[in-house]
Amino acid sequence: MLSKAAIACALLAAVPAAAYTPSACGGVLQLRAQAEQTVSRRALGALFAGGVGAALVGGAEQADAVSARAGPNNVFTGQYEDPKHLGCPREIKITGAGLGPDGRRSRKLQAIVTGADGNPACDAGTEVKKWRLVGTVESEDTVFIDFSEKGGPKNLLGKWDGSGVVFPDGNKWTKKVVVDNTPAGKLVGGKVVETKVAEKKAE
Repeated sequence: MLSKAAIACALLAAVPAAAYTPSACGGVLQLRAQAEQTVSRRALGALFAGGVGAALVGGAEQADAVSARAGPNNVFTGQYEDPKHLGCPREIKITGAGLGPDGRRSRKLQAIVTGADGNPACDAGTEVKKWRLVGTVESEDTVFIDFSEKGGPKNLLGKWDGSGVVFPDGNKWTKKVVVDNTPAGKLVGGKVVETKVAEKKAE
C-alpha cells in the first residue's frame, strides 16, 4: 500500500506547475519540470526543422530587397529623357527576381533598361544604336545598372530623387509625362504624370 507521502507526491505531480510550491516532493517536481523543458525544446526544434524557422529567417532577409514592387507601380518603371542624349529613348522596366549565375532565383527585383544612342543626340535622320542593359533594385529608391555593354561601370548606382534617376556623375534621367488620350483620360485633362506615385512616396 502507498504511503501518505507517496500519494501526496503523485497528486502534486499531476497539478500544473504554476499551481503549487516546491516542498518535500521537490525531487519528483524537479524531474517533471526537466521533462517539460525537454519536450518544449524538442517541439521547437521540430518546428524549425519543418521549415517554420527557415521561413521566418528567409522572410526577414527578403523584406528589404522585395519591399519595392515590380511592374508599373515601381517608381523606376517608365520612360525618361537623358540630357546627354537628347531625343534618345530611355526606358526602365522593373520585373520579378531574375536568375543568378548559379541558376538560383535572386531575392532582388530585376531592372531592364533599354534605349538608343545617336551622335550623341537622336536627331531626325541620325543613325542610332540600340542597347539593352540589366540591373537590380536594391531598395525603393536605389538601383544598380550594368553599363558595361556601353563601356561604362558594371554596377552604376542610380538614385530616385522624386522626379527621375540621378547618377554619380550628376547626370539625371527625368521621367517623362505621359499623355492619356483615352476617354477616361480626357475627362481629367488628358495628362497623366508618371511621377505621381513616386512623389507620394517621397513625401
